[in-house]
Amino acid sequence: KKRLGELASLLDVQKLLQTQIRRLSLGERMKMELIGALLHWPKVVFLDEPTIGLDVLAAEKLRDFLKVFNQKEKATIILTSHNMDDIERLCSRVMILKTGTMIFDGSPSTLLREGECQLRIRLKETMKPEELAAIAGVDSESVTVGETDEGEAVPTLYIETNKDSVIRVLQSIMAKSTILDMGIEEQSLESVISRIYSEGTGVHA
Repeated sequence: KKRLGELASLLDVQKLLQTQIRRLSLGERMKMELIGALLHWPKVVFLDEPTIGLDVLAAEKLRDFLKVFNQKEKATIILTSHNMDDIERLCSRVMILKTGTMIFDGSPSTLLREGECQLRIRLKETMKPEELAAIAGVDSESVTVGETDEGEAVPTLYIETNKDSVIRVLQSIMAKSTILDMGIEEQSLESVISRIYSEGTGVHA
């Protein structure tokens, strides 16, 4: 009963403990199932897509609960997820599988190359990725084409670079073309993992 009270309090469902399961929302049912799984304080917990189908607030509360449970009980939590927020906020170790082969095993911070960023630009002139790469002085693989928004004649181009090189890259481009719009974006775990999958290999830590 003590454990039930603690878990119900952490998940903020004390008022729902006497409610029939069929009357609960998806998020509330998942919380109850989690309580049932953790009631006996297991040392290892396996979770498959724990936040799937949850709204933003419910997913955030569930992540907060898992962090507290992990820190308080020192339990090992192994989860599978396509939600990058789950990985970034919960995981100290990441394993990436592709067609049954492990292509990465290490910390999330290892995936994010220090100092790297993505330069987002839209040019007045239509330009192929390899042409822009040559002008910017970067590898052709570093330039990708985004979708063309409705009403726009030219697509958005993305250049993978690092913060120290942004000014040099922009100066090189402005010397040969006219920039209509630009922005600098921090690396996202989602984009990094997508790149690892497209390359087909990973760095094993």
